[in-house]
Amino acid sequence: MTSLEKLDDPALEAVRLAQLSRGHQRLGDHASAISAAERAVAVQPDTHWLSERLGDAAAAGGQYDYALSALNDALRKIAIQAANPLPRARLYRKIAEVEQTRGRPDRAYDAYKRALAANPDDAQAQQRILEMERAAGN
Repeated sequence: MTSLEKLDDPALEAVRLAQLSRGHQRLGDHASAISAAERAVAVQPDTHWLSERLGDAAAAGGQYDYALSALNDALRKIAIQAANPLPRARLYRKIAEVEQTRGRPDRAYDAYKRALAANPDDAQAQQRILEMERAAGN
């Protein structure tokens, strides 16, 4: 995969690396997707969506512990940077999906509940909670 040369502006370079990460992920090259996302985070370490990108790349590559670490890092950054609850809800939903994949429905359920608390209109979280409660016989 060819890419643009490194950019001098750190913010633009981080975006370039994030896009490169997405491209590698779509091509199924998970190691390169993770590497590009790691470099993006290194360039702009306080940017929550770059940590989220790293979490997405790690989850797609089957590195679930690493994905959870990156997604939780993004949550910490959002707590500092953003008052908008929608990114927080999205991150909790992604954490729930990773926990579900790891075979931890208890943690997934808790994360879906947090997603719903952050955004009561989150239809995905609502649906998953209902499905999990039905499966548990509640």
